[in-house]
Formats: sequence, C-alpha cells, structure tokens
Amino acid sequence: MQNSRFKKVILFVSLILATLPFSRHFFSLQADEVPKKQSAQKVIIFDIGGILITTNINTALNVLGSKSLAAYSFFDWRSPHNLRPVVYKLIDLLSTEKNTTVCDHFGDCLPFLFCQVLKGKITESQALEFVNEAIEKNKNHFCSSREQELCKKVARMMFDHELLISLQEEVKAGVELLQECIKNGHTVLIFSNYGPQSFAELKKKFPHIFSQIPDAHLIISGHVGHVKPEPSAFDHLEKRLKELGVIADPATCFFIDDQKENIEQSSKKITAIHVEKQNFDKAKTIILGMQNLSNKKLKKK
Repeated sequence: MQNSRFKKVILFVSLILATLPFSRHFFSLQADEVPKKQSAQKVIIFDIGGILITTNINTALNVLGSKSLAAYSFFDWRSPHNLRPVVYKLIDLLSTEKNTTVCDHFGDCLPFLFCQVLKGKITESQALEFVNEAIEKNKNHFCSSREQELCKKVARMMFDHELLISLQEEVKAGVELLQECIKNGHTVLIFSNYGPQSFAELKKKFPHIFSQIPDAHLIISGHVGHVKPEPSAFDHLEKRLKELGVIADPATCFFIDDQKENIEQSSKKITAIHVEKQNFDKAKTIILGMQNLSNKKLKKK
C-alpha cells in the first residue's frame, strides 16, 4: 500500500512539473495582452512662420534682382536692409492709426494697414493696390528711382499672396516635430498670423503639413480677426480650446513660437516655448521628454 501511495505522489509531482512550462507560457500571454500604459495626451500649439516654414533668402534676392541691389548699394549708398523700413514708413502714411504691438520677425512694428490684412479686415490684393498707388504718388519719399522700383518689389513680396508663398520653404525640424506629435497621439493646433489669401495659398503648397490637422484646429488671424501678440488673440485661443474640450494646463498644453513678444504675451495656462534660429532641441525635450530620448537610443542600435 505504501509503495502504491508513493507511486501516486511521484506521478502527481511529475504531472505538475510537466505542465509548468505551459503554465508559464499561458501567464506570459496574459501579461502581454495587458495594454501598455501610454503617456498622457498633450496639446501642442504651433506657430507657422519660423517654425514650420521660412522664407528662402536666395529666392527672395532673385525677385529683387542682384544687379538692382548692387546698383542701389553703389550709387545710392544704401543697404538693401533699408528697403523694408522705407516701405513701412510709406504704408504708415496711408492711415492715421498706428500699430504698436504687432511686430515682424525683425522686431519692428508692422504698419497699421498690414495688421488689417492679418486680421482679415482687407485682403492682401486690396492692400497691394493701396500701396502701389502710394508708391506712384509719393516719389519724393524715395532717394532715387532705383529705390522706388525696389520698394515696389518689396511691396509685392509682402502683399502678393502667390509671390509671398512661392518664397517659402519647409523648416524640416519643425515639421518633423509636428508629425512626431501627431504620431504619438497628441492634439496639434496651428495658431498663426496670416492673411486669408496667403494662408489659402500656403495650404496648397504644403498639403503634407496642413492635411493632417482638422480645420477646427487651425486658428489663423485672418479668419478669427485677432492677431498675436494682442491679448484678444490668446483669449480666442483659450475659447477655441474649450470648444474642443481641452482644459488649458501648463503641464500638458504647449505653445511654440519664434517671436519673443508672442511668448511673453502667452497665457499663463499654457507653457510657451521660444524657438530661436530654428533650434528645436528644447521644444523636443519639453514636449516629447524621455520618449524622444528613448527613440534616439533605439535609432543608434
């Protein structure tokens, strides 16, 4: 009897040992089926100019004409950098109102008429007509006929929406960051100063950027009537976020811009990230964090 019981115990233990590998495999399958914890969803708000696109300087110089610029410098003793301020001063003559808040990428205040275009009050085409007429009627405003002709070209580069967008090229690092944010399931918005005609042209030229973003996530000054860095623009941004069901929180909501005045005016409910000279290292670290670093490590292997 004892020998029989001993055999039964041996048989029972053998069965347990035989099934252990299968049980381990079973439990490991169950563990794999448990969904991995994903990082918290974030809201990333992108500017366009200097972040996603930028002006190709060589193309712009070709429009102005290298010979014309050389003659301007040699005979008029003026730097080509002087052309933009000359045009600005002329445009300011067209209005009694002055803009003191909205600046260009050089930190200079834009003419009031330019701001009206950015707010969608008048179209780029209408503005170009006004400016061209002013250039013709105010010849004494220019130091020479050369400067006058060059300023006509500068005005076209500002208000001819087709020409303006033809001068733009992609900022690869910025577009890569935008696509990485979308890939990781984050909510992406565009918040930028553009006239309606120019933005429509921009969407045509860069469909791979804007086709990924719903229209409700596009906050363009020419569509909403508010321009950065005016407080009303950021009020509108917060309103849009609420409409989208997004609670503005500096821990999960980020705004990327290349102009310091826009960053300074940004809502305290949003973490503003200043990108200078198209260096996105800081933005990537803050937004993607360890996830971005781990991706880099994987690529090195």
